[in-house]
Amino acid sequence: MNPRTPTGGDLEPAKTERASFDKTSNQKTKFSEQDILNIINALKIANRDEHYIDDVKRKLYEFAKFTNWEFDFNDVTRFFESVKHYSASNYRKYVLHIRKLLRNLEVPYWNKIVLPKVPKRQKVVIKKDMVRHILLNLWDLGVVNKVTRFRIVSAFILSATSGLRTEEIYRLTPDDIDLKNRVVYVRFGDSAATSKTVKDYEERVSFFSREAQTILRQYFKIYDGRKELFNPRSIEYIYEKFPGAFKVSGLDIRLKHMRKFFSQQSDRLGMPTAIKKMLMGHVVSDEEFVFSSSDIDLAHYDFQDEEDLKKIYDRYWRDFRIL
Repeated sequence: MNPRTPTGGDLEPAKTERASFDKTSNQKTKFSEQDILNIINALKIANRDEHYIDDVKRKLYEFAKFTNWEFDFNDVTRFFESVKHYSASNYRKYVLHIRKLLRNLEVPYWNKIVLPKVPKRQKVVIKKDMVRHILLNLWDLGVVNKVTRFRIVSAFILSATSGLRTEEIYRLTPDDIDLKNRVVYVRFGDSAATSKTVKDYEERVSFFSREAQTILRQYFKIYDGRKELFNPRSIEYIYEKFPGAFKVSGLDIRLKHMRKFFSQQSDRLGMPTAIKKMLMGHVVSDEEFVFSSSDIDLAHYDFQDEEDLKKIYDRYWRDFRIL
């Protein structure tokens, strides 16, 4: 039985470069749900993020539904044509995942598929007034229950003042947050929300502002423990239900942008770059800068313990206010 295919997401149409490949075979190739599960299981073993895995699964099942589990060269071409109206980055993901499937199936033309180029994204600058605008919009969502509003506002302000990644926010448990001392522990393995680890990320500590502490304290008072502390589905529901609440200065601001704000605002406040890197983890944002083997001083010598890090953090962020 063919599985039910999830529907497409809220994607912005864009002019997209088409995938190209040479026609070398018109022979029909059959595949099954197990072929898709093989890819999904490999991603799980590689500790890929749950949301990434869900996106891969959705795209592969969409291809299966389109081809009815049997395809040739022309079918692949038609499928790519059917999704090329999506954003350039999303279309590229379709091509990438289908290409992976074809490779696993040993389809002769899999390596002839050329991934489309994605235009370089405009650098996004996130400033305090933009974050304030979003948070105030979220507070005003009167039709949303109090717990949900506190959950998303708490997630935004925690990331904005600590530099945590979206997936790190989602994995937090109450035990990972020391409200009294304003410390957040980024942990993976048995002590985290799940037993998964995240590729190339390091366990570490970061901190949050007094303003964030106040909001988190209120959230903890009403948090009933029935869902994850920062349940991703609850937050994504707000994205989908109230998209206008996240629009500011022509941008759609999401939780992932709060990490970018922390990086940029730390620079504006004058925090040392080495300290910022330690707080954010060794891979910082997407294309801003990367902690690599070339950062010899940071990698081997410039280590600060939690107490010293907090003293430096507090110098710049403790009394910083967004609202």
